[in-house]
Amino acid sequence: MSPDHFEAELAHTLPALTQFARRLLRGDNARADDLVQDTALKAWMSRESLRDSTAFAPWLRKILRNQLTDQYRRINILHGAAELSGEEAAAPQSVLPEVALDEGLAQLSVSQQNALVEVMVGGASYSDTAKRLGITESAVRSRVCRARAKLRALD
Repeated sequence: MSPDHFEAELAHTLPALTQFARRLLRGDNARADDLVQDTALKAWMSRESLRDSTAFAPWLRKILRNQLTDQYRRINILHGAAELSGEEAAAPQSVLPEVALDEGLAQLSVSQQNALVEVMVGGASYSDTAKRLGITESAVRSRVCRARAKLRALD
């Protein structure tokens, strides 16, 4: 993908990516905006690894989720260090369920992750998700159902 085409795709995808980040971070807009900026930078630096330009948006969402996971890991490391030193914890407790969710998502196939995140986190309809992912609506429903079952089994 040429740099100009990459920039155009990124500009087109950024509003949806920002909305996705804000949902993941439960309305913490400043943190979501920072996460999107980090994601855009990481994507630019990794643009040669994008194999299929039709999968640009899912590729960006995957980078965003990985960036968020890295942030939570850093917070948990700081949290653990604070406990060891007897100081007050550096991370809020509300982070922990999100980390567990992200670890659960890591247990799913990429196709299940994309469908589940689009529908459950992104709030997209099954029909819209099917169009975005280039699959049938019944395939989206099946992937979401299997992903939910797998996440429940991890509990």
